[in-house]
Amino acid sequence: MSRRERWAVGLVAGAGAVGLLLGILPAEVPAGGGIVAVAAHWKVPLAAFSIVLLLAILHGHATGCPACGRWWSREEVAREFVDREVSEEDGVPLGGSLARTTYACGNCGHRWAVADSDEYPEPVRDRPKRHWR
Repeated sequence: MSRRERWAVGLVAGAGAVGLLLGILPAEVPAGGGIVAVAAHWKVPLAAFSIVLLLAILHGHATGCPACGRWWSREEVAREFVDREVSEEDGVPLGGSLARTTYACGNCGHRWAVADSDEYPEPVRDRPKRHWR
């Protein structure tokens, strides 16, 4: 993340923290006077807006191009199955798969690939026993 993005995340997270703190403070604080009472009405919208804005910033950064840095520019071009294996851990069969997804930037055309692995319990199939005559 760039310095500007880190500042934006910090400011939005700080505004959300202020919104949450306003919910904790009592409405009648002698030092704050009417400011705390007025601000207490804005605690839920401020916290909710800060959370939505923070998630939008983080999602935009995560779906950006690693070459040009433009947000929301990642497009999935291809997804291919690479490998599958079955192993056993503590007597439980586990299946694993590896897939590769290729993305392209809608802005600069840069392409990159990401490997995704997935592990899951392998279903146990009970086969009927054959009786040989």
